Amino acid sequence: HRCRLAGSVQGWVGRTLTAQHAETSMRVIQLGLGAIGHLLARSAVHVEDESIPSECMESLGTLMAELSDFAAVCYQLSSEARGPASRETLLQEPQK
Repeated sequence: HRCRLAGSVQGWVGRTLTAQHAETSMRVIQLGLGAIGHLLARSAVHVEDESIPSECMESLGTLMAELSDFAAVCYQLSSEARGPASRETLLQEPQK
């Protein structure tokens, strides 16, 4: 019985750590995407006068799309690791 209990505790700890890392990654990605979006809005004038190549903006857009997809995967990973009850509270900002 002890080995079975130890295995379930290790599984629970592993799922909890996975969920925590996934949630942290998701929040960091979301904050970073917001910051990039802010910088993009500020740099529109420089794209118009071609001091920033439009290809750079296209590459940033692609990066942002890929990061958004990864954040969605992190959300799914975290909610699967924590179980269905966590889905309502997962996207809320953590209390400090």
